[in-house]
Amino acid sequence: MSQAGQNRGWPRKSFSCGTAGPLSAVVLAALVVARLVIGAAATAGPPNQGQAAQAEKQVSGPVLVPGAGFTEPTPSPADRGTGDDAETKVIARWDVVPYQTFDTQMQIGIVAFHSAGIEKVSFSANGGAWIDVPQPTRNSETKVVEYWVTVRAADFPDGLLEVRAIATPRTGRSRVLQGDIPFVTTSNTETTNGEHSLWLFANSKNSFVPATFYVAGTSGSESAAGTSEQPVKTLGKALTLAGGARGGRVVIVEAGQYRPDRATLPIVQNERWIVVEPAPGLDRSQVEIAGDGQNDRLQPRVGRIHWRNLTFRPDTYSYINESSATRGANQWYDACLIKAEMLEPRDVPPWRSNVWATDCRVENFAYGVVNALLARNCVVKDALDAYQRSQAVIQCEVESMRMKALAHQHHPDVYQTWGEMQNIVVYGLKGEDIDGTQVLFINQPIKEGATMTDAAFVDWDVFTDDPRGGPPFTQFQGVLNNVLFQNVKVPRQRFLFRTEAKMGLNALRASQVVFDDCEFGNGLGAGDLPPGITVR
Repeated sequence: MSQAGQNRGWPRKSFSCGTAGPLSAVVLAALVVARLVIGAAATAGPPNQGQAAQAEKQVSGPVLVPGAGFTEPTPSPADRGTGDDAETKVIARWDVVPYQTFDTQMQIGIVAFHSAGIEKVSFSANGGAWIDVPQPTRNSETKVVEYWVTVRAADFPDGLLEVRAIATPRTGRSRVLQGDIPFVTTSNTETTNGEHSLWLFANSKNSFVPATFYVAGTSGSESAAGTSEQPVKTLGKALTLAGGARGGRVVIVEAGQYRPDRATLPIVQNERWIVVEPAPGLDRSQVEIAGDGQNDRLQPRVGRIHWRNLTFRPDTYSYINESSATRGANQWYDACLIKAEMLEPRDVPPWRSNVWATDCRVENFAYGVVNALLARNCVVKDALDAYQRSQAVIQCEVESMRMKALAHQHHPDVYQTWGEMQNIVVYGLKGEDIDGTQVLFINQPIKEGATMTDAAFVDWDVFTDDPRGGPPFTQFQGVLNNVLFQNVKVPRQRFLFRTEAKMGLNALRASQVVFDDCEFGNGLGAGDLPPGITVR
């Protein structure tokens, strides 16, 4: 799918400026069309990254020159300017999967937004000179318009390197990305707001040579050495061998279904990714990863595992197991197909620990890309929740969502959040052929005190088949602080501010919430905005 909704002749201006009578709080419309759509032309505000869609393509960027290492935390710059914008913080996330090993160069980027616009994003490697990037441009590696620089492996000694970044607004509070990456699970209390360094392994001198182990489900043997001539039989055995080498590569040489089969084995604490992929000549449809057959879970039990170009059958397992006590199961899904054969919801999402997903496709499953630290260039087709609680969703798509008849106790959402959420980016989201689904459901007060703080929803084009009268609705409830909606187009669905008294703790309480050049399908007319919300 290319640009969702282009050249389809669907109505684009969807609000009504009149009102037949007073509005109840339950149906307090998002805004008058003149304020949301027409008003944006008169008061466009400073340019943000989302307005850089026509940015010139670049093939190289500024090169980071390393220093001798950071010796202390990087201080945050002083707040800039005065007024409401001066009290709000930049929203910024890395658009890079960490802990990659590279021997030539990488183009590493950050997406950054603020209601007053971004002045610059600055990068430093190992305490070297800070490089300022004042404008977002297209990163040819990620295909995303973002702030990016180049790191060259030859400029560093082989081994772990650290890149820090500072995102500075024109007016407001900067965000410093530095420090370790917390391990986040659904079973512990650690959280992450994306404020961490980018950690990579330089390897221009080939100090690290990844060991490769081969798997053949039919002809292999568990007593074999795992070489190309003597492959092992199971994926679990190959992962154990690769883990013993503290990283490396597992190549699956025969088509078929494979299971990790490591449920009873200790977790291997490898620092570098173990890459699991098909051999040349096999495509991802020929190699399936299924549950371990013992307790209905997928349990690779290695520290960092990079699944590449494989098919996953999530109807064969309940979830990906993780262990907060031993820091296992960091998962990177890359160019994978996650496809279930049975169209019914599961009790729990399949994604439970640190997850990165790039260039993946999810089909026929209740949960799309859920709880991801990064989802980039992914496509979801037919799910109940497409990108539930993912913290950075960049340039992703929804191809269709038509599972409402199977919703049962679930309600379908393109993007839904609840609980404590900080520094969230959903940027460049496209969607079409969406029926019976809430496009955006922000629901923060599941527990008292939970908030959404510092979030940016930018450059959305999402087209639903629903009548504009609804339901379903796009709706906001709970506590929202410093949330930017910019160039969000959902022209065929109404949205509601849930301010009515019966909502109790779930009622909307907004502070520094900005709608900039947005469009929704409201036909309810005009009304006063809830406190804390600005439209331009």
